[in-house]
Amino acid sequence: MQNADFRVPGPVLVLAPSGRDATVIGRLLGEVGLNAAPCVDLAALVQRLDEPDVGAALVAQEALSRDTPLLRRWIAEQPPWSDFPFILLTFRDHTARVDPHHPTRLAATLGNVTVLERPLHPVSLVSAVGAALRARHRQRETAALLAERDRHAAALRASEAKFRAIVDGMPQPIWSADAGGRPEFFNARWLEVTGTTPSVRKLQSQASAEPFVWDHLLHPDDFDRTVDEWRAAVRSGVPFRSEFRLHTTDGTWRWFTGRALPVHDDLSGEIVRWFGSCTDIDNAVRAREALTRSTEELERLVSERTASLQREMLEREKAEAALAQAQKMEAVGQLTGGVAHDFNNLLTAVLGSLQMIGKRADDPQIRRFADNARRAAERGARLTQQLLAFSRRQRLTPEPVDLHRLVAEIGDLLTRAVGATVTLKTQLAEVLPPAFVDPTQLELVLLNLAINARDAMQDGGALTITGFALPSVPLELAEDLAAGSYVAIAVIDTGSGMTPEVQERAFEPFFTTKEQGKGTGLGLSQVYGFVRQSGGAVKLRSAPGQGTTVTLYLPRAEAAPPADSDEESDPPTPIRHASILVVDDDDDVRDLVVAMLEELGYRVTAAENGSIALDLLSRNSPFDLLLADVAMPGLSGVDVVHAAREIGGAPRVLYATGYADLGAYRPGLEGEDMIRKPYRMADLAARVDRALRAPPRRRETDGGTVERPPTAAGAQ
Repeated sequence: MQNADFRVPGPVLVLAPSGRDATVIGRLLGEVGLNAAPCVDLAALVQRLDEPDVGAALVAQEALSRDTPLLRRWIAEQPPWSDFPFILLTFRDHTARVDPHHPTRLAATLGNVTVLERPLHPVSLVSAVGAALRARHRQRETAALLAERDRHAAALRASEAKFRAIVDGMPQPIWSADAGGRPEFFNARWLEVTGTTPSVRKLQSQASAEPFVWDHLLHPDDFDRTVDEWRAAVRSGVPFRSEFRLHTTDGTWRWFTGRALPVHDDLSGEIVRWFGSCTDIDNAVRAREALTRSTEELERLVSERTASLQREMLEREKAEAALAQAQKMEAVGQLTGGVAHDFNNLLTAVLGSLQMIGKRADDPQIRRFADNARRAAERGARLTQQLLAFSRRQRLTPEPVDLHRLVAEIGDLLTRAVGATVTLKTQLAEVLPPAFVDPTQLELVLLNLAINARDAMQDGGALTITGFALPSVPLELAEDLAAGSYVAIAVIDTGSGMTPEVQERAFEPFFTTKEQGKGTGLGLSQVYGFVRQSGGAVKLRSAPGQGTTVTLYLPRAEAAPPADSDEESDPPTPIRHASILVVDDDDDVRDLVVAMLEELGYRVTAAENGSIALDLLSRNSPFDLLLADVAMPGLSGVDVVHAAREIGGAPRVLYATGYADLGAYRPGLEGEDMIRKPYRMADLAARVDRALRAPPRRRETDGGTVERPPTAAGAQ
């Protein structure tokens, strides 16, 4: 008989106490390579059953006649995996046997038993033993598998305990969800942050398909967005990430970042679980929001500073342009002043010569021609004054002004300034009191306003000048004008008008709406300054498309303006024997003045410059009056007068000038009498007579104040 693979090499226990059964069984089993281990009795068999390599037990029926409780106890106490295989050898005729040893009863006692009747057939015996051994081998394999399972279960429990300890010890909430997104697990930190109890968590897990997004936890403003993002992640299988606010145990809302990763099955690749966490980012979000606000604030400040710098640069460009224009105007003014000085000297000679011709001519026609030429020269003198006013070289000298006469005199100038497309109208009240202002500066103001009006009427229009009296100050002007009577003159145009924003800045220096290079922005500011310095007020009324009205409120003059007459008045009676020294560098003017003074009856000595005049004065010549031109090359008239007074040779002084800008000579002219060129003979006679009748000026000495003794002229 060939050997068989029975899996278990251990012995087969044999308990056959009668005859040669044990020997025969041992031989048969040995022939197939099995180890038969005979036992002397049942107690020995039970003892060996605990050996780990024992595969089966072959027991004769008669061996179970006693000690079966011991065997039954061992069978009952087997491990759960064990069902030890027994082979029971019985007799074919078992009816003669005692009933307790009946095979059926014995089979129930042994449990896993195979019954073989004697005489034994070798094949049956070997087959039964082999089956028993294989069954025992499978039991041991099962025991090994169960032991491995138990070890794995214990390891899993230990791993789970370790995992929970780690997860519960983490500072952020940790959670897991099944493949459908339903929550399965939350760590202790989650409960600490949200205050959700396990029972509530369990109910929520059963009712919700979204972790951590319940109505009472998630901020209402974040709910829909977060739920949509989670559902999209579950559907697509992509990692989940979202920022949201959770309601925490202290009753506040805090920002968290929720993250979750899917876990895939190794074989199918399908998602079996989600693991996620929530990280508190509240401080970071607050800092980010603060940084955003700071960035926005910084951007706002940078934008405002940039705009401010742009405005400053624009204002600087305007100021530079205005400065360049002002410098240009200053240069024009200086040139104009110099030209006017020479022109006034020329007009003085022309006007005086024409007067002398008129006086000495017997032919009426010659006198008429002389008068015509004299009037033309006087118009030239007025033109020179207007030129000086435009160049801003005149001093502010208020006097009673007839507005009817002033507007009429500059009418031609205004008409030429506004051009042919603008109609000039005057509507002054028939009875209009005189204003107390500087007439030359008022002419300049009206000219400026006319030019502004012209620029506002590009397609033509009408410019109207009106005037009316104000016996008292209206209520709307009470804050701008002192109590009293005023005269108003208004300049009205039909131009484009001004917006409220432009009106607010209209009187600011250097503010202009004209293109660069076409305006300095000084016109209206000078109008405002002149009117305010004159004790009045200026008001502007305008609207886009409705034109502009500028009204000047000027103080009313108490005295009447001087009469305007072309007739020469009789000169005053000259003081007898008065001696006058005339100093002028212009030969024509000097000769004419000498002739006119001699015509008036004065004794006259002429000097062509300051040095000659001082030489004459140093000789103790008895001069009663020094008539000196202000602007002369070398020593000016002021220098001559100062030096003359030092030597006591100039008790009385009358300055004459055709120069407008006297700023350089201003300190020496304070309190001095002056006549402006060009002048008529009557003007010269009146000013000389007034100067001679005035008390002599005193001079300062080291010992005190000394008054020069009066001359014959001063005694008259």
